[in-house]
Amino acid sequence: MKKVLFHREYLGFTGGHLKVWDYFQHFLAHPQFDPYIYLSPNSIVGDHNIWRGDELGDRRVQRYAPNDFDLLFAAGTDWRAIPAECALPVINLIQHVRHAEPQSELYSYLQRPALRICVSKEVEHSLRSTQQMNGPCYTIANGLDTQTWPLARPGAGSGVVIDGIKNPRLANELAERLRVTDNPVQCIVERLPRPAYLAALSQSRVAICLPAPSEGFYLPAIEAALSGCLTVCPRVPGNSVCFDNPLVESCNYEREAILETAMKWLTSPMEEQQAALDEAYCALRAYFSLQRERDDLYAVLSKENMA
Repeated sequence: MKKVLFHREYLGFTGGHLKVWDYFQHFLAHPQFDPYIYLSPNSIVGDHNIWRGDELGDRRVQRYAPNDFDLLFAAGTDWRAIPAECALPVINLIQHVRHAEPQSELYSYLQRPALRICVSKEVEHSLRSTQQMNGPCYTIANGLDTQTWPLARPGAGSGVVIDGIKNPRLANELAERLRVTDNPVQCIVERLPRPAYLAALSQSRVAICLPAPSEGFYLPAIEAALSGCLTVCPRVPGNSVCFDNPLVESCNYEREAILETAMKWLTSPMEEQQAALDEAYCALRAYFSLQRERDDLYAVLSKENMA
């Protein structure tokens, strides 16, 4: 059994934290790995922390001591905790194209030796273009726990939900315009407890998901589609994976284009396209599953002789 040490600074729920948690579970399920997690002293440990103590038992360690382990797992700024002289193998999960931006702190870690796993081909291509990477690199598209995700009928809800956490100003402008059309609108501009967020998605017919100016994968658009929403998501560098399914429609990142696309979803007769949308929904659940992600990870670990 190889002991694997994870590191997290948890200051609130994000999609990035969720994916590290998923990878922790993948290693936990593998017969040849024994994963543990260190949480930084300033981490928030409470009911809404996916790393809360009752979930981990003795797998939460109180001291970050890499030399007591066989393998390290790092994502984002976890590299800060890994000593430069550390010779242990590192698996580095890369979740954003900003790792390839020379002005980014994350760019400085590309020359550290590691097995890198990118969450999309766009991320991988951006890293390769730097010619700075030290070690092998693979793409494993993000998965979600679709086995426990409630089955939904695309377009069965009512009204619009706007995920504007990354762009509150535009979200509020869109909400104001849409309310004039007599559609009920939920506008989310601050992080909610995850059950409340998912409930808002499941109740809505259309979701508008507003990404950051650049992304690595952008989970909210996939989560909205899995919740049965007909989803609108503007195009930005790093989120093209969201548009590989008919349930998510792209548009330019400007107010009128987003409104036009949302209104098309709101006014389209469902009877003519329901069968196609149901088929697309089943395909979405199958591809974006954690099991597919886990299988892909295990194949990489085997190929790189880590398992």
